[in-house]
Amino acid sequence: MSELKCGTIPPVYRDLYELLTRSGSVGEDGSGKISKALWLVCLKTSGVSAGTLEEVWELCDPIHSGSVVRGMFYKSLALIGLVQSGKPLEGKVLDSFQGIPLPTPTLGSADEIKAILVRFYRDNAPRVVSYTYEQLRDLDDVTVLLMPEKIGIVFKHVEYEVHSKRINSSVRRRFKEFEVFYELLVSRFPYRLVPKLPNKKIGAINDAVFTEQRRQDLRRFLLLILRHPVLGKDECVTFFLTAAGQDIGAQLKEKIKPLEDEMTFNEYADEAKELITTDTEAKFENLLKQTAVMIGVMTNMLNVAQNMETRNQQLQQDMSQLADTINTLHTSPLLASQWTSGNDGAWSKIKADIAPLVDKFAPLSSCAQKQVSSEFTEAVHLFLDLIVAYRDLAERRERLHSLYLKTIAKHLALVAVKERAEAQGKKIDPSKVLKSGEELAQMEKRDIFSLYCLDLESQLVHINLVQIPMIFQVLANVQVTGHSEFLEVWSAIKAFTDAFGKEPKRTRSSIAPQPSKSAGKEDTGDAIFSPFS
Repeated sequence: MSELKCGTIPPVYRDLYELLTRSGSVGEDGSGKISKALWLVCLKTSGVSAGTLEEVWELCDPIHSGSVVRGMFYKSLALIGLVQSGKPLEGKVLDSFQGIPLPTPTLGSADEIKAILVRFYRDNAPRVVSYTYEQLRDLDDVTVLLMPEKIGIVFKHVEYEVHSKRINSSVRRRFKEFEVFYELLVSRFPYRLVPKLPNKKIGAINDAVFTEQRRQDLRRFLLLILRHPVLGKDECVTFFLTAAGQDIGAQLKEKIKPLEDEMTFNEYADEAKELITTDTEAKFENLLKQTAVMIGVMTNMLNVAQNMETRNQQLQQDMSQLADTINTLHTSPLLASQWTSGNDGAWSKIKADIAPLVDKFAPLSSCAQKQVSSEFTEAVHLFLDLIVAYRDLAERRERLHSLYLKTIAKHLALVAVKERAEAQGKKIDPSKVLKSGEELAQMEKRDIFSLYCLDLESQLVHINLVQIPMIFQVLANVQVTGHSEFLEVWSAIKAFTDAFGKEPKRTRSSIAPQPSKSAGKEDTGDAIFSPFS
């Protein structure tokens, strides 16, 4: 059977092809073809038997190339549609679809097929991180609460309640247990994006601002770990989030420390050399330069966000003080003296208008508080923590590579000594050279594996770049909401103050200086009161 030359192509054919090739032009191997393995896992959702699926594939891939291009993929969908409608699996049946849509097969939903694709690529494409940012974000969420009571008799400390949504667990942890957890995680996953732990500060547990900042820092620290496709699933993480009892740090050391690092248990460690490309090192160097710039940019942005938060907090206090001040103007008994009363009733009218004005100014503090939202600051900080973790990973990788180069030099020096001795007819113990060679082989494997992991972690950074537009969206949303409410409140205040204290016509105050009567003119009684007259 040749490619389709009859019938019109239903839109679902194109949609499915684009979904399976992930861009409409390249397949999982970058060729634009769909492999048999990928085709089978997706077309199984049709409910057609495995034997029939094999027959369909044979008809669409008669040369046994192991993949199909767009046209033959469309033909396979048409044939499955035929089978589902009870018609024989024969190409000549498709000839009857002249000028009309080809049969549309019944398959799984789009969401079901997307989930199948995610699993397929994760299992069959070890050099690709097959996650979207949304999928990483949905891996888990975590809350960290500061416990109000301090623990200890002489040396007191605070505890944090940690709750993981995925594991559905709640545990209490102190900071020194976080320290043990971090150290073990870095030693177990030296070539992964392990975020930095907040700095330790002695004697700061009574500083409310510091403890609140640390709580936020610890939440971001755990978020980046739990939303990492490798770290989040590790037993070290699960143990930290679920273990009960006293001194969790000691329990962690006892359970996790004897375990080897990732290179000893990662299923792709032995084939990492085949999984990295020739330009991996070059990509890494470029990303390092980009990371340095990005850290500078995000650090500046964080400073701006924190400054905005500080100014908005001051604005909230100012608006609250303004409302209190206006209330004093209304309620102070000292402002009910003869001087402020007079006989014209002006002050009575002003004072009466001040009462509702107090209520109109009161919401300003609440509006300012909404602009204090730390959501923008936290969004910037989370992305900055990720970028800093990548920089730290790059530095660990550089130290390892430097050690690898030294190991090469050491081995070559031993080999040269051995060769010179042999040339002089001297006997030399070959065990040193053999041992050095074994060390070099192990170091080379580690160097290659670290580069493989670095490539995957670089992809994670790129996936997380979508956080940048999200950061600006958060900023815009917070500002629009806050300023809109400010505008509404100030507009109501303006409408009120436009008529504030006004009388249709005022009479002369009995305590105001009396204007003199000019010769030949009558006093009209229209003189305006002014304390400066």
